[in-house]
Amino acid sequence: QVSSGDSSVVIDKKKDRRIRPSVVVAALRAAQQREPKFKHEAFIESLALAYDFVIASKSMRPGAAVKLLDVYNVLTIMPGSAREYTRPEFARDIYLLDQSGHVTTKKGRKMSLPASALTRSGGVLRTVTRNGQAKDYAGISFEEPGA
Repeated sequence: QVSSGDSSVVIDKKKDRRIRPSVVVAALRAAQQREPKFKHEAFIESLALAYDFVIASKSMRPGAAVKLLDVYNVLTIMPGSAREYTRPEFARDIYLLDQSGHVTTKKGRKMSLPASALTRSGGVLRTVTRNGQAKDYAGISFEEPGA
């Protein structure tokens, strides 16, 4: 993230005043190579709870795909929390969870990240993969065990 007000960049929530392009590229490359400090289990449980709230508030059937942005809005409902946990950070966390293969909650519910028609209705989250490709996410669903 570029902070034009004080000529700095923010990488992993750390401000760096070294804005020379080669230095920024090196810092981004190093950050990308580091293993993320990411707790898959806690994140998928939070997603499942937020998903349940979205399903209930829209009177949808359990297992239906909902927009990831609706889930993000539930997770950031507290004032200022969307500023602290941005959409790009949420997209990155979804990508990390997707890549981890950890798709089952403690209660045995299986998460899926369908794109389908949700990508056409706007609200797509985009992140960059480890190999530099763009990856889009639009929806999420949780299937009950045995369903």
